[in-house]
Amino acid sequence: MLQVTPEEVQHVARLARLHLQPDEVPRMAAELSRIVDYMAQLQQVDTTGVQPMEQPEVTVQRVRRDVVRRGLRREAALARAPRSRAGFFSVPKVLR
Repeated sequence: MLQVTPEEVQHVARLARLHLQPDEVPRMAAELSRIVDYMAQLQQVDTTGVQPMEQPEVTVQRVRRDVVRRGLRREAALARAPRSRAGFFSVPKVLR
């Protein structure tokens, strides 16, 4: 197992702009050592023949039934717009 040193912990904390109390450094060193060890274990896994995923599969939980409703009329949507032109929202140009 690769041991992360207290100096490495302090260096990483400095890069991340974290202020660690002196008593936190040994605990962080132990936790980071376990993370690095786990990553080394993952490197040993044979992934030959495993297709890379473009997106992980995610199951979607629907919390309510979709109901088709009539949307706002254009006039109502544009009624409170600061500016509109030809039936559309008018916004300042941001790119030249």
